[in-house]
Amino acid sequence: MTKNVFIYSDEGTDKTGIASIEENCRKKLELPFSQIKSEDILDGVLQGKNIFVMPGGADLPYCKKLNGIGNEKIRKFIEDGGFYIGICAGAYYACKRINFKGKDYNVSGDRELELFEGTAEGSLPFLTDGNYFSDSGTESKAMISLKFKEKLSEEYFYYHGGPVFIPDSITNERYRVIAKYEDNTPAVIKGKIGKGNYLLSAVHFELEKEQYRKFVLEKAEIKDKDKEEEICSHFTENYGNRIWDEIVKIIKQWNIKHKQYAVCQLLRSWNIY
Repeated sequence: MTKNVFIYSDEGTDKTGIASIEENCRKKLELPFSQIKSEDILDGVLQGKNIFVMPGGADLPYCKKLNGIGNEKIRKFIEDGGFYIGICAGAYYACKRINFKGKDYNVSGDRELELFEGTAEGSLPFLTDGNYFSDSGTESKAMISLKFKEKLSEEYFYYHGGPVFIPDSITNERYRVIAKYEDNTPAVIKGKIGKGNYLLSAVHFELEKEQYRKFVLEKAEIKDKDKEEEICSHFTENYGNRIWDEIVKIIKQWNIKHKQYAVCQLLRSWNIY
């Protein structure tokens, strides 16, 4: 059974996302959670059938803290049966390579985890009226509709700099698309690595209204207040449920397989199976 959700909280992570993930662990996953830092990962905290969430923020500080042994431990955790959830920067971080263009800077290069065998490419100005990602203002923020099973959702999702997932090979069968942008390119994907699972999302499906209000809206400049209010209004009780439901489904399937394996092992010990 899943025991804990470990949420990465170190240099580069975003407080709004972390606080929102904690709320969703309580409300939607009904699982205990704890924040961990790079030192905890290096010390081997990631073990067993648990979940590790890499939230939004900035990818380069993740590399700085975790390249080498840290990423080796994360990868082994997943291969041994863990579940990695990457949101925005956490999704970029889990791909084989990234190609990111912001308003004032670019980031590109290989990444060590390589959960998704392909490139995470962003930001995507076609979603934000031609604006590349920026940490300031609201020009690069948007509420967008996604396609689930080829149908546009009535629900809107918060986009702020996330990628499109481009596989190295069109015959890559190690991942599945959960949701697409309106141009039919992948926005949310899932896959398996060894005995474990991963889910990568370009959109921020995790956000909670009170956390966004506290960390973003209340600190926004006057010129940005109206748009931030409009964005915040989308974060209802059911916000993000299409993706949270997918996570819950993965956890349930994962727990069933774990139970089946445990029963088989028990039967073998009794020379029954």
